[in-house]
Amino acid sequence: MAFNTQQPAFLRLRDIHSERRKPIVFWTGAGLSMPAKLPSWPGLRDELIRRALETLVGLPKADAAHREAQLELAKVDPSLWDAFKTLKAAMGPHEFREEIREVLSHATEAEVPDAYRLIWELPGVRGMLTLNLDEFALKSHKRTRLSEDVVSFVGRDASDYTHILGKGRPFIANLHGVIDAQKSWIFTTDEVSSLITSVGYRAFIAAVFSQMSVVFIGISAEDASAGGFLDQLTKSGVDLGEHFWITDRTDPNSRAWAGEAGLGIIRYTPVTSDASADHTQPITELLTDIKEYVSKDAPLKPLVPNVAVVPHLDSPGNLLSDDVDAMRTKLSGYAKYVLESEEFGRDSKYAQFLNEYGRCIHQAWWLTSTAPDNVFYGYTVDGVVAQSPFSTVWRLKGYDGKDYALKVLEIRNLHKGPEIESFRRGTQSLGFLTAAGVPGTPALKVAFEIPTAVVMDFVEGNNLAEIVETRSFKPWDDGLAIMEKVCEHLRYGHNLPQGVLHRDVRPSNIMVPYFFWQPDFLQGEPPEKHEVKLLNYDMSWHSKAKGQAISGNLQESGYYAPEHASAEFEHQRSTLVDSYGLGMCLYFAFTKSPPPPGGSKSTDWQGLLDASFRAQPKHKWRSAGARMRRLIDRATSPVPNERPVMDQIAAELRTIRLALAGTTTHLTADMWAEELISQAEEAEYVSDINGVRFTREPRAGRTITVEGDLQRNRVVVSFKNQALPSTNRSNLDRIWSEKLQRAREVLTSSGWKISDRTSYGNMEILLSAEVDVEDISTEFQRYLSGLKRGLDLVRIE
Repeated sequence: MAFNTQQPAFLRLRDIHSERRKPIVFWTGAGLSMPAKLPSWPGLRDELIRRALETLVGLPKADAAHREAQLELAKVDPSLWDAFKTLKAAMGPHEFREEIREVLSHATEAEVPDAYRLIWELPGVRGMLTLNLDEFALKSHKRTRLSEDVVSFVGRDASDYTHILGKGRPFIANLHGVIDAQKSWIFTTDEVSSLITSVGYRAFIAAVFSQMSVVFIGISAEDASAGGFLDQLTKSGVDLGEHFWITDRTDPNSRAWAGEAGLGIIRYTPVTSDASADHTQPITELLTDIKEYVSKDAPLKPLVPNVAVVPHLDSPGNLLSDDVDAMRTKLSGYAKYVLESEEFGRDSKYAQFLNEYGRCIHQAWWLTSTAPDNVFYGYTVDGVVAQSPFSTVWRLKGYDGKDYALKVLEIRNLHKGPEIESFRRGTQSLGFLTAAGVPGTPALKVAFEIPTAVVMDFVEGNNLAEIVETRSFKPWDDGLAIMEKVCEHLRYGHNLPQGVLHRDVRPSNIMVPYFFWQPDFLQGEPPEKHEVKLLNYDMSWHSKAKGQAISGNLQESGYYAPEHASAEFEHQRSTLVDSYGLGMCLYFAFTKSPPPPGGSKSTDWQGLLDASFRAQPKHKWRSAGARMRRLIDRATSPVPNERPVMDQIAAELRTIRLALAGTTTHLTADMWAEELISQAEEAEYVSDINGVRFTREPRAGRTITVEGDLQRNRVVVSFKNQALPSTNRSNLDRIWSEKLQRAREVLTSSGWKISDRTSYGNMEILLSAEVDVEDISTEFQRYLSGLKRGLDLVRIE
């Protein structure tokens, strides 16, 4: 290996990708294109200087001397941006552009370096920001992700594409432009300054850094569009989150840039031979390692109780004569003493303690709600709330008069590895969420090992399973709002440094405390009706244990992702498990039926979805049902990597809710395209895999396609009508030509722009028209009415 796989930053990046905690974006520089033998930026500068010097022959001596002085100044200028500015002034804008185009011309035929392919093969990668003009990012994407529709744009236009980030669409931002579009180039100080000070560009980059993990690769510390911009963001107080820099650099400038930007450095060592350095091998090894890595769960140590240390214990017989709660406190105090010890053999000493004081420990598990023995570490035990083979939940009364929940692991599970580890891990996860103040968390108060238990906030109210069954529950109102809140909680946990995954998302674990509460019942500001609390952070860990059946009854088994029961995914930790559970909860919320026991692997799953989400004519947004069906289908895919991550699910739920509420200002082209075909055709249609192109074929030879062109932010309609053998050929050319002409006039008068593809010939009508999202969003009914009238004219036999 040409790099150290145990670097902390590399371990973090590997886990983030493997567990899909956050979408990853690669920010690539010239170093990544080195295998294609394209010149580096310093190399491009030197080549331009060489070419410019050749043109001095024949110039007047004074002019030649002046220009030569400028070129020499550019050669030694430490800032490449200033050097290119000087070169542009010395050569003239036209010559400057043409020489750059000539030097980089062979990039169009150059073989794309393997590193680009490896990046796109990482399923957790959402997009690429590149400083290169070679378009290798786009070429490699087309070869690697054949069915994925990617949006590609240049840095100057970045402000027009911020909306795609929230939609979860894959993207490529060519920050310095592309070879074939000279106006997009960023080379000089003035150009880069104009770019990075642009409000729209800053908003786009800030959104990328806040929503995703950025990985710099093949980039230099001197690159002002990266380092300079990051420096400005950090100094303005923006929390950039967790990002990384893959580099071979060890110089002070590099360390300073990474430190100021808060980047985790992942270093590799180039392979040297014949005085040359090969970066390809270590980068290939590094990216391959990330791709093949599967995150593993580390065993957890016992919970260290929050009690006073007891360095010595009485004999078991003497302890048993104590008050039960006093005995618990002593046992926990001694357990804390052993667990916090640094001496050799700590674990074996703790095991010996559990064995020697087994009778006392068994007695410590005894709880009752009958006074005077209803005391647990000073809390008053009120009674049992819920019970399962895994644990029992009690209601406690605290010193402060508030109610708390006590969850106690059943003692039969104390010596069962998977069960006790899952309980400990769940308690630890709850602690991380509580410390971070994650919305929707029943706050952890204290945890104990003897008995193995956790005290947390008591959550009153009803769970989603109970609420959905009531007449007051409205799926397209309450369901959307509640599930958005669940997404918010899960996303927050996924994005914590610890990467907390719930992995047991089902209706009975989603509490909605205030759904039925009236404001008059509460003092102060009324709570949010759709506020949620997520329970049971331990069961999902337990259910993944080898040889263990998934907990819960037959009806609830449909909420568990296939990975839970598959040995193939035995060690997989991934947020995509939460995506599956959330998708099934959406199905339940909108159908009021639990998913089948086999989940999405059941033979009738697609039929159930079709029957449940047909067109909704009463909806203000008619295509909402079709979009929800697709979202559930994708979220519950049996193949984990085909599922959307939580931010994509949240974005889609929010978009559907806003559309139903009539807030359509920020809807994207794909939303308008689907709504257009839904209302224009009023019949079933099919969607492509990316959810941007929608097609209906009412009969052979007749097809209508409506596409949301995210690249140009517009909606494109294409209609084809082909004569059949049964079609009356009499005067067909004249009639169809006239109909097409009338359709063009109707569409044009309604604001549609007719495409050059529109034509009639060989007994076939082709009609193509488009409209900008900005226009259709303000006058949708006008464009819809025009389209329907235009299509009626060309729907001829």
